[in-house]
Amino acid sequence: MAADMPEITRVGAEFSDGLSLLWKVTFEQAYKDTHSDDNIEAYCDTHFTPTAARKILNDPKAICKIAGPIDAPLGYFVLR
Repeated sequence: MAADMPEITRVGAEFSDGLSLLWKVTFEQAYKDTHSDDNIEAYCDTHFTPTAARKILNDPKAICKIAGPIDAPLGYFVLR
């Protein structure tokens, strides 16, 4: 792998807290200019929980990979 390319790592249920945080961060970045902070926070607190992430990560039909180091990922994808 090229030195400037981030490592791509498949993650499982042990990464549910990390995935939940990535969901929140990317959602906030996408919608911060069109929704209030309170609305964004309420939506994230309801939909982007570690429990919701664990459910997806435990699904045998789902694949989740992160780009970058596990303790400071740059991005993610989930395929079902």
